[in-house]
This record gives sequence, structure tokens and C-alpha cells, in this order.
Amino acid sequence: MPFRLWFWSGRVDEAARRVRAGDREDFEHAEGVTPALIDGQPCIVIVSDDGSRADGRYAHYLLLDPAQLVIED
Repeated sequence: MPFRLWFWSGRVDEAARRVRAGDREDFEHAEGVTPALIDGQPCIVIVSDDGSRADGRYAHYLLLDPAQLVIED
């Protein structure tokens, strides 16, 4: 299943809304999302659990500019 990111205000009377994360619709197995400041620049970090120790494959991460996130109505 492709990665989907959602925004929820925390209010029980408001539904979650889909967030488009740039053009990265193919990023699968995401397990964490956090804001970060890297070299003084704000960014969004998305980490994935797609690594495999047995296969010697590292997990992936994605750095996005917050302006790339579009919350749909």
C-alpha cells in the first residue's frame, strides 16, 4: 500500500484531511514523521521501516521542505 500522510487538528468534530507530501506518493512503510531544523532550515523528516538487517538493506528517510506539504480540503 502506498504511503499516505494525514493531518488531524485533534478536534473530535473535525475529520482527518489528506496531506500531499510533494510528489512522493511512492514512499512506503513510513513509521515516523517529525519537524526538524537542519542547518538552520525547517524541514519535515519522514522515516521508514523498510530496512532489512538480514538483507543488509538500510531503512530510508525523506526530508521535505514544509512548503511541499499541501493539506487537502
